[in-house]
Amino acid sequence: NRRKIKNAALISGTDYDSKTASDNFIKRIKNANKAVPVLFPFDTATADLNGLIDEIMKANTEDIILFEHPENSLKLISRMRQRKIMLPVFGSFSLIDENKLTEQELKNLGDIVMISSGHLPGSKGLAFRREFQQKYGNPPGIEASFAFDGMNLLIEAIRDAGLDREKIQKSMAKIRYEGVTGPIQFDSKGNRRGDVGLMEFKNGNPIAIN
Repeated sequence: NRRKIKNAALISGTDYDSKTASDNFIKRIKNANKAVPVLFPFDTATADLNGLIDEIMKANTEDIILFEHPENSLKLISRMRQRKIMLPVFGSFSLIDENKLTEQELKNLGDIVMISSGHLPGSKGLAFRREFQQKYGNPPGIEASFAFDGMNLLIEAIRDAGLDREKIQKSMAKIRYEGVTGPIQFDSKGNRRGDVGLMEFKNGNPIAIN
């Protein structure tokens, strides 16, 4: 809405998660009566990157939305930058999985706007970042931060409820926890509550977009 984009290219992997994400995204776009992006399935086993980019440009694309694995996204973005194509790129947090990409590869992703949980690390997150850096010699990525919070949530729920599975679930449902990724609580379906935010990934670092 802010950028008044009408012609978007949605590039989706052929795996189950990517297809599900892209299908739901298109459904929500249609329900909002917005311009539906042109879908480009991306199968790395058979993909012709230059051919795909040519097709994207023929569609008069104003931006690119990625639902793809980090390694494949990096290949596509790198090839686009080599061809001096500097279209804005939007994606999910999964694009910056530090278990799939090195720190240098994350920087090579360039400027990408991503969906986040709406919270950048506060004092607790910064303390976790410092301790992680001291112990492992590199800063924690998104996967490490969410995994740390997830494990601490489970530990707190087990302390409260014991080892009974149903009691643990009930404890998780009412939990209010301040994690390294921000405040955490869940709705009736088990989804994390909170406003969805946007952040831009610059030189390997997430920066909140106001």
